[in-house]
Amino acid sequence: GNHRKSLVQSLDESLKRLGIGYVDIIYVHAYAFRTPIEEIMRSLDDSVRSGKVLYIAVSDSPSWMISRANTMAELRGWSQFLALQTRYNLLNRSMEFDLQPACAELNIGICPWGCVAEGFLTGKYTKKSVKNLKNKNGRYPSILRLANVERNWEILDEVINIAAEVKKSPAQVALNWILQKPGVTSPVIGARTKAQVIENLKALEFK
Repeated sequence: GNHRKSLVQSLDESLKRLGIGYVDIIYVHAYAFRTPIEEIMRSLDDSVRSGKVLYIAVSDSPSWMISRANTMAELRGWSQFLALQTRYNLLNRSMEFDLQPACAELNIGICPWGCVAEGFLTGKYTKKSVKNLKNKNGRYPSILRLANVERNWEILDEVINIAAEVKKSPAQVALNWILQKPGVTSPVIGARTKAQVIENLKALEFK
């Protein structure tokens, strides 16, 4: 949960397990709609003042919660959220309607996750190959949902065409597009291998 006891216990256990004295940044992972925002922000500020945390951030939370939290913190002299993690990619641009403007107003950096849509935007899936996917242990539900929307295939085709034109991979094109969006500071990449990390980093090499 987001309550004080959970924060204090989780933070102390993490510091002990890692053998360190503080963390650079701590994220509130999704607003649970149960703990008062005032309690969350006061608890986070106490953690900063204790020296166990340098900066605070939030992920997967509504814009009204983030706006209220930072306004409250500003008025009371508490630490404010300086970063937001949220889903954002060429297939899901809902962030642009409210979260992006809110972050711009509050000077919050955006760190998008899901940038290649669970691998869909890498081009490794085709309409034919998707039909053969088995939804074993919940491994492919996201891909199967994306594959059921024809517009997603149209966007993927355009990404592949641009990638061929600029001689880059589809994943690099998808990441590069995100990097050029206002407020985005650092996409969160979900690479599993060293090769994938290297490929993703090459998205920084062109505009």
